[in-house]
Amino acid sequence: MVRVVKEGVDPLSTEGSRRFGGRYNVAGEAATLYASLQAQTAVAEVARNAATPLSAQWWMYTLRVDLTALDLTDETVVTQLGLSTEMLVGEDKTETRRLAREARQSGFQAMIVPSAAAAGQKNVVLFLDVAEKMPEVVASQPVESSS
Repeated sequence: MVRVVKEGVDPLSTEGSRRFGGRYNVAGEAATLYASLQAQTAVAEVARNAATPLSAQWWMYTLRVDLTALDLTDETVVTQLGLSTEMLVGEDKTETRRLAREARQSGFQAMIVPSAAAAGQKNVVLFLDVAEKMPEVVASQPVESSS
């Protein structure tokens, strides 16, 4: 799993999602960490919302974690829940935030979700407040300017 953050930011910090909210959490909700399964997806997700192009001011961290996850990239699961991939990547975050609250309350520690920035790719939303284990940082490197 890969996470991209500005230089100097703890890669396990959930402060940004707590302050500003995200696709799967409302501002003020604690301990929601966003990551991607592929490096290029993590860069695309951050670049989508960054005010300036990514550069060496941004760092990429490889994380290792073992959590119970709800896989919303599995079409069978999505259909059983009465959802659609379009709803999961659309601009309206009402349903995705509701779904994340319900997943957290149902005992899931994470969700695997489709990327809104890179079609066909996967992100991971970790609920660190209910996680049995914290992610482990196993590698880091600056983001390449051409990424």
